[in-house]
Amino acid sequence: GTFNAGVNGTAFGGRGDLIVAGPITNSQTIRKTGAGTLAIKGDNTLFTGAFTTYLGSLALDYTAQNNSKIGTNALLTLMNTSLRLLGNAGASTLQTCGTIKASGASCGANRISLEPAAGQNLTLAAQGITLDNSSTARHALDVVTVNNGGGIATLTTTNANGMLAGGGATWNQSTWAKVVSG
Repeated sequence: GTFNAGVNGTAFGGRGDLIVAGPITNSQTIRKTGAGTLAIKGDNTLFTGAFTTYLGSLALDYTAQNNSKIGTNALLTLMNTSLRLLGNAGASTLQTCGTIKASGASCGANRISLEPAAGQNLTLAAQGITLDNSSTARHALDVVTVNNGGGIATLTTTNANGMLAGGGATWNQSTWAKVVSG
């Protein structure tokens, strides 16, 4: 069935995992707290809300359905969170979103893990990437790629001026991330 994000948004918390396989409707913010994983597997092309995650993991899973898991303008706020994108084996995966904001003032590092399926590409196209300037974390954002057999993982942004504002981002836990052009 359809999952309605509600008038005032929806909150998930705790150590357990939750899988949302059906479509999400509405335009409210979905808040995820606690050490568990919130896995989004359904077609959510009509969901226009935002995601805020504190602790644990938000997984955008394209393995069964290779369609949008979040709104194309959705704000993603990460606070000591892992954002995982799991690619599709039958075709390349493209997910567009609004700004990704990594906040680490009191909550530590965030990770974006791009995991293409074997032989397929996976792209996360963000309108911008910003780091909270009050972050005291050593690495407020780490972007990692997982090699699953020949696919290419890419993180792009249409707003290079806003990308990585505030510093403190790494690529695969070792190389300082930077804007190459723009």
